[in-house]
This record gives sequence, C-alpha cells and structure tokens, in this order.
Amino acid sequence: MEILLLGSGAMLHALAWKLLSEPSVGRIFCAPGNAGTTLLVGPPPFSPEHAVEAAQWAFARQVDLVVVQGMLAWVEVLEGMGLPVLGVGEQAAQVLSRREEVRRRLRDGVPWVEGRVFRDREEAERYLASRPLPLWLRLETPRSPEAVRVEDRLTAFRELARLFSLDPRADVSIEEDPPGVEVSLALLSDGERAFSLGVSRPYDRRYEGEAGPLTEGMGAYAPYGDRALEERLLAQVGRPTVAALAGAGLLRPSFLQLRILLGQKGPLLRGISGGMDDLHAVVTLPRWRGEISGLLQAAARGKLPEASPSWRAEVAVALALVVEGYPGPCPLGEPLSGLDEAETLVFHHATRLQVESPPASWLRPDRPVGLTHRVVTAGGRVLFVVGLGPTLAAARRQALQEAEKVHFPHRAWRRDIAGEGGEEGCGDE
Repeated sequence: MEILLLGSGAMLHALAWKLLSEPSVGRIFCAPGNAGTTLLVGPPPFSPEHAVEAAQWAFARQVDLVVVQGMLAWVEVLEGMGLPVLGVGEQAAQVLSRREEVRRRLRDGVPWVEGRVFRDREEAERYLASRPLPLWLRLETPRSPEAVRVEDRLTAFRELARLFSLDPRADVSIEEDPPGVEVSLALLSDGERAFSLGVSRPYDRRYEGEAGPLTEGMGAYAPYGDRALEERLLAQVGRPTVAALAGAGLLRPSFLQLRILLGQKGPLLRGISGGMDDLHAVVTLPRWRGEISGLLQAAARGKLPEASPSWRAEVAVALALVVEGYPGPCPLGEPLSGLDEAETLVFHHATRLQVESPPASWLRPDRPVGLTHRVVTAGGRVLFVVGLGPTLAAARRQALQEAEKVHFPHRAWRRDIAGEGGEEGCGDE
C-alpha cells in the first residue's frame, strides 16, 4: 500500500511513524511535512503549494490512500480524481468553525454546554448579565480565534467590549463553564458511521494550574477513563453528532475531534473540529494495537467495518515543548539539539529541516548517512515528547525526564501535565 499524507503537524508525524511499522504499507509520502516527517519518509515528492500538482502526482502514482490534515481546499480536488481521501472538506470546515451554525445543525439529540453567539454587543451584554459565572468569551474568527475565561462580572463586560472591538464583523460567543473535566474524543468516520479513536485528557492553558492564555494544547495523556466511559461518550455524544452532520450533508470520510465536558449534567459537547488533534494523535497512535492502515483505507472508501479499537496496556503522556512567548509571536529558525539523546518518542510539530547538498537519491532516510542537516524551529509549539509506561505516574516521569534532553533557545513547557497537584514551576531555559 502507498499512502500520501498532506499537512505538516505532529498528527501526521505520529501517523507516519505508526504506518511505517505495518507490513501492508510499502511507501509513505508527506508534503509539506516537517523535519520529523522528512527524516522519517523523505522530502515532499512535489511542490506542496499547488493542489492540482499534488492531485496529478497522486493520480499518476495511483496511491492507495490520501490523508489530508489542515489543507482543506485539497480534499475536493483529490476526491474529484477518484482517489480515496480522508479529510474534512472546505465547506464542512467553514461550518464547523462557526459555533452558532454548529449548534443550529446539531440542535436535536446532541447535548451542548449552554451558550450563545452574538453579533450585536448590546444583546450580548444583556445575555452576559443573566448567566452564572465563570464564563468563556470567544472571538469567533477562524484565522485568529481568541478565548478568555472570566470569573467576575466587571472583567466579563470589559473583555466582551475588547473582543467586539478587535473585529466588528466577527461573532462573539458566550458559554458557561460548569464544574467538570474536559476530555477529547476522536472519531474516524466513513461519511455515515463513526469509529472511536480513544479518549484523552488535554491541557490547553499556557501555564501550570490551567492559568494563562488558551493555547492549541500544552500536553495530554491517554487513556482517560475506561472502555465503559469511551462507549458512553460515543453513544451519547459521538454517534448523535455524526448522524446530525451526515443528515446536514456535511460529513465525508474524515477524522473528527470532539471536546466534551464531563460534569454533573453528564457529557456535554463543548466543541468540534475536523481532523485529529495533534496532541490526541501523539498519545493515542503509539498505544494502538495492530494495523491501522486498512481501517483508514476502508473509511476513505465509505466502508468502515463494525469493530472496536484494541489498545496496548500502557499509558501515554505528552508534553508540548514551546518557545517562550507562545502563543504570542515567537522567533523562528532557532536550532534544536538533543533529539538523538531522547530515549522516548518525539513527534515534531513546527520544525523545519535545513539540508546542505542533499543526495539526488535521497528518498527514505530513516537514519540518513552522510546527510548534513540541522533541525530548526518553525513555530511556537515546536514538538511533543511522549512518555510511555504501565501507569500514569511512570509515563509522566519518563516524559519529564526526556524533555530535559531536547534543547532550543527559550524552550519552555509545563511540568504539571498529568499530575495530581504536580510539580511547581514551568520548565524553561
């Protein structure tokens, strides 16, 4: 089987790593990828800037599967050539990025966290005054979403005014934040049905104790809960969500990521996005028992089998190593060191490979010999260090120990991920 991965984040690095271990997989190609994918499977086989060129290459090669993560406009082009594609289309992604539209489409049968979306500031202020604190306020712009949690009324009104001033044309959502634990459920859909890809516990705030600005994720662990919880979330939230999206004509073979609040009112959907979250992928795919390539191909062809995932009896803990200043602007192009010293899994997210005079035959250098290269940062959230162990404590301990071995200027990470109370302070240098 030959597989093409389109995207650049840690999810695709983890997926490429998993697929390379499967006997049924012959070749893997990735574009544009990152330093991790390039060292693992080789450089992009075509210019990743042009969807048509990619589709023509994939069609001429007759690849057996294309997985698209983030490059939404490519899905329809590839599908139009008759290729088996896993990826959320551009139309569905646009709908999923608008919370009010998602709420309207999923109104029946899907339990949501209480909230509303507003375009009018005065109407939003009246609603805010009537809701119990704390609340989440979000500026609903796909390219630069911003969210803030408020715990007192005065701060809430000030933040609401600030968010409306940032983009007068954008919506602002107001959602309650009831007590509970937020978990992440990944689904694989064939366009009609859904297959669970596990439950993880994410940590989204920048600093220890879930303080500071909201980020794309600073760490996670899996599994969260037992098989009974996974089945309950799938039955009460996952399948109803998939059915509603399919009924609205928005579902196609793809990954979906659901954020679910576990509280006194039972599981409540807090958000949904297309694709598999990078943090969820890096703590889930290493635990997957058996092959996953056939399952992905079956989903892309609209024929997902009736089956349940099989997991290894171990726990995974991931720490995000970021540039100090993240999620704000960060310097780019800083060199990384210590990657070969880490004795655990390291999945790249925002890295780039600088190569001097690469050989013409360079295609799949699992351990490139004679290749002069260096890895540099290409964004604020650089990579994930994953610890594995028989217990949560053991996996966490390994992740913390191995994170110390990877270096780049202004490196930082959270030390309390997966900790009950955790260690004080934030790793940085």
